[in-house]
Parts: sequence; structure tokens; C-alpha cells
Amino acid sequence: MLIAIANATTLLVSLGWNGFGIAEPTWAVIIISVGMLIGITTMLKNKDIAYGLVLIWAYVGILIKHTSITGFAEKYPAIITTVAVCIALFLITVGYIIIRSIKAGK
Repeated sequence: MLIAIANATTLLVSLGWNGFGIAEPTWAVIIISVGMLIGITTMLKNKDIAYGLVLIWAYVGILIKHTSITGFAEKYPAIITTVAVCIALFLITVGYIIIRSIKAGK
């Protein structure tokens, strides 16, 4: 899913798409949020903890890139906030799936 989003974004950039005049950080926040919604929906539908852990790993990578000095050095606080919230929601969803599976086993 994240690869499809990244590939679509790369294609649009290579075609010179201007994002309807919306700033790139705003688009990043939108795309990151859409990825989170798709990810959580998929996790809940499939009750897939591993999928959630992969998403957490990927979003932590984005967070590290945006907070590290060798990356964007906290240049885009809205993206950092969005990614942090997404990670928290992924963790909550993974916890929910674990709790539901434990209760279903009893």
C-alpha cells in the first residue's frame, strides 16, 4: 500500500503535476493521512497485527527522516505531527486487535 502511494506520488512529480497549487507539505500530510486510513481499515478488516507493525516501521522511518539533522531537520512540523499521530493510531489499532483476539479466544 505504501509503495503504491509512493509510486503514484513519484509518477505525478515526474509528470510535473503542480498539486492544484496546494503546497507540497500539505500534500504530504494528506497522503500520509490517507495511507493511515487505508492501513487501519486493512488491519481491522484482516485482523492483521503484522501488517500494522510494518506500517509502524514505515511511519517511524518517515518520522526519523523528518526529525534527523541529516534529513529534513524538523523543517516540516505539520508532517512530523501527522506522522506521530498516525503511529499512535496504528499502535492503538494493533492493541485493539490483540485485545479482541484474546477475548475471542476465551
